[in-house]
Amino acid sequence: MCFICMFNARSLANKIADLHLLLYNNKHDIICVTETGLHDGVTLGLLDPHLSYTILRKDRILSNHEGVAAFVAQKYNIIKVALDAAFTNLELL
Repeated sequence: MCFICMFNARSLANKIADLHLLLYNNKHDIICVTETGLHDGVTLGLLDPHLSYTILRKDRILSNHEGVAAFVAQKYNIIKVALDAAFTNLELL
């Protein structure tokens, strides 16, 4: 069985401690987050210091709340798919 969680963060950058509680105190296999508000200054190591998840993210620079991310447990093999340039502006993983 696969446990999946999805939520709207309205900015993860100021909720890192809450994110860590979710990542490490629950047994979610996949966590999907909308409105992450992340930027280049928020590293993958800050989001998951235990390296328990593969993190996929699509940050948006023009807004404080936009962007999406997915945390996939390391036990799963994921394959990244290259998207056509026509989809660059979409928040799509």
